[in-house]
Amino acid sequence: MTEAGIAVVVVIVVACVVAYVALRARRGGGDAAPVAMDDAVVGEPVPVETSPARALSQKITWTQQFEPRSGTLDDAARLKLIHDLEMLRAPWCVELLQQAVAEEPTAANREAAERAIRRIRLARSS
Repeated sequence: MTEAGIAVVVVIVVACVVAYVALRARRGGGDAAPVAMDDAVVGEPVPVETSPARALSQKITWTQQFEPRSGTLDDAARLKLIHDLEMLRAPWCVELLQQAVAEEPTAANREAAERAIRRIRLARSS
């Protein structure tokens, strides 16, 4: 490869790096706060305080036990969370899934949570 060819490759690589950094800076410049590495670690769920008035307006609280900042999740997102909890198989996942069974408005999500509880218990007993 000639010196001109090497120079072109270097220019392209530098341009890609600059574009990547600029794109990341643009995405991070919104309302979202940067996430620290400790925030990404899955730990014990945080209890959500529910008053009777809040319980009436928001029937699904189990998702906020897992991630308080989650807000309102649609059926598909809650189903994915149920499957993720099943994969984690931590002892606290069973309690959270039991709450999901009690609160889930959709039969498919309730059934998925019940299956997840059975599978976690079966895996832990083996």
